[in-house]
Amino acid sequence: MTSGPWLRETVALGRVAGPLVVTQLVQVGMGFTDTLFAGRLGATALGAVGLGFALWIPALLAMLGILTALSPIVAQLDGAGRTAAIAARVRQALWLALVVGALASIAVVVSPALLGPLGIDASLHSPTRDYLDALAWGLPGAALFAALRFTSEGLGRTAPIMLVSLVALAANALLDYVLMFGAFGVPALGVAGAGHATAIVMWMELALLGWYVRRAPALRALGIFARFDPPRRRALAEHLALGAPIAGAMLLEVGFFTGIALLMGRWGAAGAGAHQVAVNWAALMFMVPLGIGLAATVRVGQSIGRRDTAGARRAASVALLIGLGFALVSASAMLLIPEAITAAYGAEAGVAALAVDLLRIAALFQLADALQVVAMGALRGLKDTRVPMWISAIAYWAIGLPLGWWLGVVVYDEPRMLWWGFVAGLVTAAVLLLARLHTSLRPAALEARFVTPDDLD
Repeated sequence: MTSGPWLRETVALGRVAGPLVVTQLVQVGMGFTDTLFAGRLGATALGAVGLGFALWIPALLAMLGILTALSPIVAQLDGAGRTAAIAARVRQALWLALVVGALASIAVVVSPALLGPLGIDASLHSPTRDYLDALAWGLPGAALFAALRFTSEGLGRTAPIMLVSLVALAANALLDYVLMFGAFGVPALGVAGAGHATAIVMWMELALLGWYVRRAPALRALGIFARFDPPRRRALAEHLALGAPIAGAMLLEVGFFTGIALLMGRWGAAGAGAHQVAVNWAALMFMVPLGIGLAATVRVGQSIGRRDTAGARRAASVALLIGLGFALVSASAMLLIPEAITAAYGAEAGVAALAVDLLRIAALFQLADALQVVAMGALRGLKDTRVPMWISAIAYWAIGLPLGWWLGVVVYDEPRMLWWGFVAGLVTAAVLLLARLHTSLRPAALEARFVTPDDLD
């Protein structure tokens, strides 16, 4: 083994992953901006935006999960040099985006009906509904943007996605201010303004990336908008077969974290606050390996398209090593300076003390979390999505959440023990996904996944 191919792969992965990491961090920043401005409107507005976020994010993840399948599809065709087939796949994905975007909008509009059965205070029902009604019209735009994003991503062109997201972050902050508080002749809309700001930004991102796709020579040459294609049942079914399990895996993981968060409410404001501090920091650190995992999908997919078995194994290995390396750094910070991290959140003494202990537990699952998300990304590059979804179900819902509940609620009545459910679930996911990836990267298994002419129909 020579260092040349490995160094080239490291550089190539970095070029794809770097902008994706920034993009993921920007998405966190947009949520932070909404929360910051809502807090200035008072506790009710802040609670409404928080509840609304919890209700619309599952719809967004289901939508994005389905459309994420376009990234490995495009990457494999690009690696195979069959770029002429990409446009047809993208046009079908745009049809699918229209459908899932509309369904997501409907789901978000009706979701406030859950507030009563969940026992949410009645004072939050109306502002939460206002926020979600204002946001829902943006989801079809977000779905169409996602289809174009994953096209560009599958080609390894991630810098434009980053630039669009940075513009969107600035626009979201400006629109939040104008629409929530009123400015430049626009009336103050309160929490509904935050929803409208998000919706406008969703359509703005579509317009910007659509302009890039039409103007950039490499993407214009694909001819995505050169002709009209009606929906094709076979292509849509194949896309759904690949994308639905991705959406399922995303929802299973988010549901796992939500379940732990709800159980932390048993210990009152201190437990919920400490959980929010620790999990928010862990989630922020997670954005880096998540970006690396997205890049692994592209690099592995392109290698499969080239019928390069060694390249696919190398791409997966480099991504895992970089993801693990970053996780070691972030975990070290959580172990060595947790007090400094909690101080940055301004938490009161009781909350901060518990958050410090939770951060030390989070340091342990940072390594597993990085490995599982990168392995998941590499498996998507192989178009292997169904088994990983079942691994998520087992790891999070058959092991992690039940074990955390048993230790934290039944045996010890202790929030720190509940968090060991995170460790158990994520370690299980990492071990099983790495085992699946190891098996899938064997030469015979890789050759079975090579792109064939049938993939162009």
